[in-house]
Amino acid sequence: MRKITLNIAELKFSFSFDSFPSDFAERFKERYKPFFSSFSEGNFVKVCFSNDVFKLKDGVDMEEKNFLTIVRKDFLFKADKKSKKLLIKPDIYSFDSFLRVYVSYLLNCGDGFLIHSSGFNYKDKAFIFIGKSGAGKTTVAKIFSKFNILSDELVALRMLGGKFFAFSTPFWGEMKNEGKNLKSKLKKIFFIKKHTDNREIGIRKKEALLKILRCVMNFSKEKEALKKIANKAVFLAEVDSSALFFPKSESLIDYFRVKSYIK
Repeated sequence: MRKITLNIAELKFSFSFDSFPSDFAERFKERYKPFFSSFSEGNFVKVCFSNDVFKLKDGVDMEEKNFLTIVRKDFLFKADKKSKKLLIKPDIYSFDSFLRVYVSYLLNCGDGFLIHSSGFNYKDKAFIFIGKSGAGKTTVAKIFSKFNILSDELVALRMLGGKFFAFSTPFWGEMKNEGKNLKSKLKKIFFIKKHTDNREIGIRKKEALLKILRCVMNFSKEKEALKKIANKAVFLAEVDSSALFFPKSESLIDYFRVKSYIK
């Protein structure tokens, strides 16, 4: 039996695998090694590989009433106060999909969330670029690839001591995982849109709030969970933000220098 603890956005969770095939182990290490941690004292998630189909329809279902259940075609997770068990297809992509859902659930229940965004770290300050699929998150990440990229798809945000911090995650899209576990104070939020030139437009807090809520990763339908997310999003909307229009060009770096975001 193989036991591994991951630390993502300063949240620790441990897994015990009933088997650990070499091909899966290689991909697991490649994807998550920067997030490996010493064992936590909490209950292990017992992972058992299975090729069963757990749900006929596409998408993720989540049930939270008596115990937590998360199900998709290729995985079934159940947790109560005593135990946690994950039945999953022996595929790193299935495991990564489950982990995204699980981390988003833990953050949503606590002081943060996973948000559809790319971002980079500059002198311990984070700039994040929020947008749905096709908005240009990966494009921005590639433009700023010489900096410490947090992700090109999902950045973790947590409100700690009254301030938001941005964390890198192992959840990437088109770009390869940069292999760094980073934490930095959130400096500014950009709501991105591809354009022919670089420019910014101010955005009202109410509009920022709506855009944030549309991009938070969440599968819960419970009122309390949705209320928690909304309350945190209200605080996030107070962070300096703007709508950013940009072309697929490194001229965006020059624009950031002119604006004194970076040097």
